[in-house]
Amino acid sequence: MPRKIKKVVEIKQLQENENFQIGDFCYFVNNQNKIMLGEVYRVHENENAYTVIEQTQFKYCVVPHSFCADSQKDLKGKKRR
Repeated sequence: MPRKIKKVVEIKQLQENENFQIGDFCYFVNNQNKIMLGEVYRVHENENAYTVIEQTQFKYCVVPHSFCADSQKDLKGKKRR
């Protein structure tokens, strides 16, 4: 029997000052200070923010770059006013 070869998935981690691109997935803090997963739909370069599609209820949210991260651990303790 031939062996099945699995493809290696590469996980791209962004540096602190890099921005997300359209189609990237990121964790973000929503208006109720909950950490959610979302897909970047649009990048607002002038305002340094993203339009994100929340992956639980598929709502559109505008989130500043400072409240987005690659992992949930990076957002622990961050709160929006």
